[in-house]
Amino acid sequence: MGASTSHHTVKELDHEKRQVPYLEGKDDYIKSSDNLWIYTKSWMPQGKPKANIFILHGFAEYSEKYEPVARVLNGEGYAVFCHDHQGFGRSEGDRAYVENFADYVEEFFAFHAVVMDKHPELASLPTIIWGHSMGGLIAFYTVLKAQKDNVKISGVILTCPSFKPEPKTTRPINIFLLSILRPIVPKFAVPWEKGPLSRHPLTHDTKIQQEFEADPICYHGGLRIRWGSEMFHKIQQMDKRIDEFVHPFLLFHGTEDKIADIEGSRSFYQRSRAEDKTYKEIEGAYHELHNELPPMKDVFLKEMKDWLRRQTSA
Repeated sequence: MGASTSHHTVKELDHEKRQVPYLEGKDDYIKSSDNLWIYTKSWMPQGKPKANIFILHGFAEYSEKYEPVARVLNGEGYAVFCHDHQGFGRSEGDRAYVENFADYVEEFFAFHAVVMDKHPELASLPTIIWGHSMGGLIAFYTVLKAQKDNVKISGVILTCPSFKPEPKTTRPINIFLLSILRPIVPKFAVPWEKGPLSRHPLTHDTKIQQEFEADPICYHGGLRIRWGSEMFHKIQQMDKRIDEFVHPFLLFHGTEDKIADIEGSRSFYQRSRAEDKTYKEIEGAYHELHNELPPMKDVFLKEMKDWLRRQTSA
């Protein structure tokens, strides 16, 4: 799963560092294996951390969207880390585009190595990966690579993961068109009004939904041909490799999520060979459980904190 040669349009980014005073949050840039600047965010708790949590964000968003939930996790004693995937947020790369899905996986390991090098005291602590939506699919392949490379991951949290493509995308004509257009116009963006994020809200919290829609750092453009092709093929391959995923995991899905198909989560849970696995459906919830209204958000946070305590206790 090596990274590919990049064909991105690289632009200069603002490398000025700043600090979030109330969280001791810090941002920085690292270089990816295909020579892109990747924006990273770290939130450290007061006192000695209990464990490390690495968040893999979803499509269109970026790391700072997780600051509120990072504060909650800091309060529980966890060190929290997140990076903007290439092409999203403040990272370099053509917007919402990737040459090879494996590049997303390599970015995690590059960031993980930098964190452990800067904070050697964290290396002995449990490490949890939390993948949301597209980040859930990245988490799946990240864990498979970690198993192969003997990188210790103590557990995985998956929230509304993209484990099953939208039915319309699997129509034979669409698959055929993807295969034809991928090498010709890989960066062509299919109009966003045909995408699920334009038709369905992320959360019942209208304030957060409106902030997402108005946020210029979030991606609001179309779905690029090559990106869609990479996602589709990785979901197909995942279906054949579920047996390889044996890490402990906590899986959530909102029953009213119209962006990531809940049947993908149900199938993954049933077929996974992991001995320690938990699946929770949050009744009535949309796609972003960490941004939902009470009591849905409260149920999600309590279940996650309880599971983390069990997984990270000495």
